[in-house]
Amino acid sequence: ASPCAAPDQRPPRTRPPTTMELQSQLPEDYEERMLAASIDCAAGDATKATATACHMVGEFFTTIRRDYEAAREAYGKNCDERRHGPSCFNLGRLLIAGKGGDADEAAASRRFSEACDAGHGPGCHFLGLLALETGDDAGGCKILDAACRVHRDAPSCFFVGSRLLKTPQ
Repeated sequence: ASPCAAPDQRPPRTRPPTTMELQSQLPEDYEERMLAASIDCAAGDATKATATACHMVGEFFTTIRRDYEAAREAYGKNCDERRHGPSCFNLGRLLIAGKGGDADEAAASRRFSEACDAGHGPGCHFLGLLALETGDDAGGCKILDAACRVHRDAPSCFFVGSRLLKTPQ
């Protein structure tokens, strides 16, 4: 049936299941695999530890275990050794929120900068927002504009666009 057919001629709509509905629990060996991967990442084994795999270890500690200290360690090592933008960004978020240790806005800003330098648009977005928050309007707007234009970061584009639409008073 055509999606443009009259309502009574269309087949009933079915909503695709969400991820959580598809899998209500983790595979039995998931935690074991993540812990093995964390050992490989911590050891710096380049044959087994890719940047993406080590990032997933940080995600595991953050979302499943809620062990933010271990997540900081995993993201930090991945950011420092592999320059993985998403890991630098997630570490910045943990630092600014004070999860897994003390809150440290300056360290978070450095990690957002590293994420941005690695091409991770959300890192640029947060870096720009921090600059604005500290009173560096010109610098913050420049970073957000670059996040939009270069990295196609939608929140940055929205922010820049909404600033352009505001009428002067």
